[in-house]
Amino acid sequence: MNLNRNVVALVLTALCVTGPLAFFGYRPIYLADISILPSSETQAQLYSKSAFTRADDDGVAFFDFRAAVPSATTQVVFLEVRPAAEPKFYRQGNGFRIAGGVAAGVGQLGSKQWPLHQDEQYTFRLVDSSGASFMDGKIIAKVHAVAGSSQLTILLIGFFASVLQIVVTIWPKRDP
Repeated sequence: MNLNRNVVALVLTALCVTGPLAFFGYRPIYLADISILPSSETQAQLYSKSAFTRADDDGVAFFDFRAAVPSATTQVVFLEVRPAAEPKFYRQGNGFRIAGGVAAGVGQLGSKQWPLHQDEQYTFRLVDSSGASFMDGKIIAKVHAVAGSSQLTILLIGFFASVLQIVVTIWPKRDP
């Protein structure tokens, strides 16, 4: 009877640990290592050339974009991004305001229709409202799928499995 009890404790502990971890492995977290490579920086100078960010549940990754645009005569510039397989550029938001000669804003890679779950290349350009280009180049996103969850979730799984094993071990034995 004692052997059955140990087997039950082992099986329950294994299920409580491997079950949730297998679930997290089935639904990985996608991390994107984003590199922005301008072709030329004569009219504008890029400040942030790389970012490491997490893609959300829809496969969208957001990154900070900052560039010095000293020759701009406008108050707003637009970041336009084109996936490698598409002929069309997509404008990012409502534009980036220029303050002190610096344009800053948040760019987006991926969408619900085209989630960022694998390595991708994009073409970008920084333009004013008339379409005049200040900068262009490539954006390379290297995507890493990571199985896991938050530290708190992993800690709770381990704690629950330990408590379960202790309870099953000290549970009073039934007399035959």
